[in-house]
Amino acid sequence: MSINITFSAKSKNLSHEVEIAENMGKEAGYIVSENGVNIPQHRILQFEFCPSAEEVLLNFYQGRIICECQTNVVGPGFHAEVVDFLDKFARECDLSFELHDGADYFADRNFEQLQHEFNRWLSGVIHAILYCANSNEYSSLMISWPLTDFYYPEEVPGTVVTPAGRFPIAKLIKYDQSKENIEHLAKEFFIWNDREKNARFYRNNALAKLWSECYFMPSSRSIQDQRINGQIIAILEKAAAIDPALPFPKREYLELCELHDVKGISVEPLPDYTFLESIGYRKKTIIYTVGNLKIPVPGYFLFELQERAGYDHLFYDKFEEGWHELRLTAFQGKKAKTKFSSEIFADAVEEPITLDLEGVKCRAAYAGKSKNLVRDK
Repeated sequence: MSINITFSAKSKNLSHEVEIAENMGKEAGYIVSENGVNIPQHRILQFEFCPSAEEVLLNFYQGRIICECQTNVVGPGFHAEVVDFLDKFARECDLSFELHDGADYFADRNFEQLQHEFNRWLSGVIHAILYCANSNEYSSLMISWPLTDFYYPEEVPGTVVTPAGRFPIAKLIKYDQSKENIEHLAKEFFIWNDREKNARFYRNNALAKLWSECYFMPSSRSIQDQRINGQIIAILEKAAAIDPALPFPKREYLELCELHDVKGISVEPLPDYTFLESIGYRKKTIIYTVGNLKIPVPGYFLFELQERAGYDHLFYDKFEEGWHELRLTAFQGKKAKTKFSSEIFADAVEEPITLDLEGVKCRAAYAGKSKNLVRDK
């Protein structure tokens, strides 16, 4: 159950069309980058329409221009922005195109009706949640959460995980009792609910980053911490400047300012944000999946994927003292027989154990503390 946009056009002049798309994106204030591919006549442009949403990809390949985007994760403002951009791009390039709009905004550009469609989708989601909750088959649920290449938050019974935060099921159900309640919930649930980029747009983007991306660690620890802490602080300050009456996550803002070693703005006159509590999935254990394995790690651990003979999945805290790390090497193969090398475990502190995980055999052992560990900052 989702709301999607699908765009397809026949290319006339690839380099000219790429240039127009790039210029349009930059003029509109989007972050535009190119996803490098080593195939002739194949270009992929990435557009960041919204700070906390996944990039929208414009794929130029084999004489076609393709774009597919799921928008219910972010909201009606995002949906309208993508539709308007694709329409303008096609007209600027004088292209024949097809645009399938799951919310029918493209046909009449009625934003109020678009919001109604998203609210109807949200109401349907709540009804599905109520059904699942009454069936007692699920202790916790996920809505619009990435299914691949991302972690899973720790399960908390009676809650729903979304990119915008962890919502108590009882609270969601209570809001689905009238049109006015759904409209109020939509303002908190959708990251980009209005057409314009107003204070709520920036506040909700910052909240989504606090929930899903923030490690709540000092900026001095890593480039990742420095980037995400700085981004969230800047976005929250922009929201407060636009509308000082909008509820503001004071505790998290002050915590990040301390971690980022900046003074920040005065939050005393701002109303406190209390709609959701205990913000931040990474404040608890999170789960990574590698094949059939589910790997629980502290949420503040950094992650690297290093391609070698196989794939080294490296999780580490990067503390100056008492560094901890977990390394998992995974291989892909078809109908391969498992063979263990004794050399890998030659220096293991303890005897290795063999596991059978849903038909996949693996062997593991404690290797002891890392020595002479040096990494780039």
